Amino acid sequence: MTRGGAGRQQVWWRRWQRPAWRLALALAACAALWSPGAARAASPGAEAENLIRQGVELRRQGRDERALPLFQKAYELARNPRTAGQLGLCELGIGYWLDAEQHLSEALASTAHPWVAKNRQQLAASLERARANITELTVTGTPEGAEIRVNGNLAGELPLSKPLRLGRGPVDIEVRAPGYVPVQRSLVIGDTAQTLEVTLSHERKTPVAQASPPTEATAPPLAPTAGSPAPPDEGSPDRGGRRRALRWAAIGTGVVAVAALGFGGFETVRWQSGVKDFNDHTTNGAVDCQTIVADRGGSDCQSIYNRFNAAKQLAVIGFAAGGVLTLATVGLVMFSSPRSTESERVGFACAPTLQDPGVSCRISF
Repeated sequence: MTRGGAGRQQVWWRRWQRPAWRLALALAACAALWSPGAARAASPGAEAENLIRQGVELRRQGRDERALPLFQKAYELARNPRTAGQLGLCELGIGYWLDAEQHLSEALASTAHPWVAKNRQQLAASLERARANITELTVTGTPEGAEIRVNGNLAGELPLSKPLRLGRGPVDIEVRAPGYVPVQRSLVIGDTAQTLEVTLSHERKTPVAQASPPTEATAPPLAPTAGSPAPPDEGSPDRGGRRRALRWAAIGTGVVAVAALGFGGFETVRWQSGVKDFNDHTTNGAVDCQTIVADRGGSDCQSIYNRFNAAKQLAVIGFAAGGVLTLATVGLVMFSSPRSTESERVGFACAPTLQDPGVSCRISF
């Protein structure tokens, strides 16, 4: 066995010494090293073709939204006229007019490509359709350098060198700049060109009070002497006590005003009810209460007349008293409010309604 093994080794060694065997082994090694690279070089194109086939099938089913990511991936793997054209056709079906115009124009630029030559008529018609749905928007305004964003994406700065090209449909325009209040506009892009003028206003910065350390040039305020009165202070206890007293007085007069107006409303109901009873009063089936008769008609007519006439007078008194007390309440509320907070004063008012018996009140604060 040993001699046989040694013999075989000697035979292989003699063959390796021959030039033909050495050339064959060298070619086999080069082929082994070259094949993976060639496979790797061909794989992106093959994968792109597979993605295009899947995308075309989805588009035949009317599912352009699901086909779009496949065409985008194919375009990233192999940017050629065919992937650009297929991507543009899919974008056109969804309504992405600007993207469709870009990729269809890119595909039609390659006149010698066989796929473009075969489908040139369809690609050209699709490009015209995309351009028909694109309109120009001119944005003007101040300040210079302000950013113009369309649907959140930066589209340019003021002043624009040329109008923006936007696809038909709703868009959100935002113009902003540091130190200015941003402006947002929602537009619907149609068939005709539009102009948008925007002027940004400066932001209002709230001043922050900073305490400065005392210096020799700044003298401390002099304390009031025993014989000189202290200056009035809105936040002093005496003034605060007066405001509280006025507030309580306003509450009291307000309650009484509401009661007086309620009393006037109640007497108005009695008054109108008495008028109805007077007009509808009958004796032996005949209406007998008449104002032109000295005794007002039947035996009960005079008493009914007196009652609703008294209710009428009380209603007028109640509403008049309620109105006066309401004005007094408003005055007390105004005087009890701090002068430094004019916008925080409370207003309250009530008045009788003219059409229907009742009262209408309003409070503002």
